Amino acid sequence: MDAQEQIYGAFLLNELLPDSIVKEFIDCMPDYYIPPEKARRVDRDIIAQQYLGMKVTANERKHLLSLLGSHFSVDLYTGSDADALPVHNRGRVKTLTEMPQVFAHSKINLNMTCKSIRNGIPLRVFDVLGCGGFLLTNYQNDLSECFTIGEDLDIFTSPDDLLSKCEYYLSHEKERKEIAANGYQKVLNHYTYEKQLQKMLSSAISL
Repeated sequence: MDAQEQIYGAFLLNELLPDSIVKEFIDCMPDYYIPPEKARRVDRDIIAQQYLGMKVTANERKHLLSLLGSHFSVDLYTGSDADALPVHNRGRVKTLTEMPQVFAHSKINLNMTCKSIRNGIPLRVFDVLGCGGFLLTNYQNDLSECFTIGEDLDIFTSPDDLLSKCEYYLSHEKERKEIAANGYQKVLNHYTYEKQLQKMLSSAISL
């Protein structure tokens, strides 16, 4: 799990779990997840993605927020207990009215994708850019298919890289605002709900 936390763009836990740990895990969990009757059941994948992957993600977020909070003033919006972290917990915000304001007015918005998500782009990326916010996100394979890294948003590939880029963009306001504007325009031009629905309908008709 510690090794997986340091890896970006690949998920290895399900390949590394030995049968002995899979069996022990199931035996120790009375509320172990059982898929619907006709669904395909692969216990190794269930344990890796739904249990260990979520724990690795939680660990990573705590470690990164602790790292950033020890160097910068960090605001965290959550209903969870964050007393152990060196951040300012601002509590929950309303999704449709307050969250867009947070994205738009934060100097840097962070996205830390769940480790078990191997492909695709989290909706949070589009949320932030669609509000005109500057986004610094972990590396995902598909990001470069939709966005130009360093022009529409930027990525980090390690804790040290995240720390370095936060320091850089906090001291380069003009560049940070230009990237945020580019990201907003990219979403507006290509990734609104209307445009995506048109693409989906066109694809369905062509079939």
